[in-house]
Amino acid sequence: MVDVNEVNEKGSSEDEIELTDEEEDPEEDIIEPGREEEVEFTKEEEEFVVQPQKMKHPPKVEDLGCLTISCVLNGCDVVEAMIDSRASINMLPKHFLTKFRELVLKPSSVIVTIADGSMAKPIGKVEDVIVRVEKL
Repeated sequence: MVDVNEVNEKGSSEDEIELTDEEEDPEEDIIEPGREEEVEFTKEEEEFVVQPQKMKHPPKVEDLGCLTISCVLNGCDVVEAMIDSRASINMLPKHFLTKFRELVLKPSSVIVTIADGSMAKPIGKVEDVIVRVEKL
């Protein structure tokens, strides 16, 4: 037991506590990052130690873009048409209008939000078009 008079005579405060050899410092067990200690095992212990394995990731490949197929639209060949993503809307580039002269564009006030967050405003819409997919 510590005598109060001894503490006051030495000028110690409550913040200054000395640990004896019998007591353990809880901060002593904390290992700082990057300063891990190497642990040595006996031959018998090594049989039971499982070393972590690094994950093998597949090699990175270049993005191939959207999935396309060749098809015929109202009798005209479309070299690469985007496969329907169940969005219930299919968009074609404006230059296809020259191939499909018999198609009648109706005005459209729809603004489409693409998956990447960008927005597109169609110049018109075509309904009831016959599409034939080749070599599927």
